[in-house]
Amino acid sequence: ISSCGVETIYENFQLGLPMVCIPSNPEQIFNAYDHSRKIPGFIWTHDLKEKHIDWIINYKCNKEYWKKHKKFKVFLNKQNKLGDFIKSKL
Repeated sequence: ISSCGVETIYENFQLGLPMVCIPSNPEQIFNAYDHSRKIPGFIWTHDLKEKHIDWIINYKCNKEYWKKHKKFKVFLNKQNKLGDFIKSKL
């Protein structure tokens, strides 16, 4: 359970841990929305309920989870293409 800071989300994601996030500011709400579209095993809410705790406890990493996990890890590990492009123009 996290406040939806990016580093915490990525660290938990790399370990394959399910997450429930409770955003506490506008930037974290954006992070939560963005991550909910990309990261398997990630949900967010404004009110933590028993169902969210049950979801974490009973979460199963199925084949679809690992497929999405692998795809997003590739995204996280991509090279800095913008930086390389800028350097090539200088």
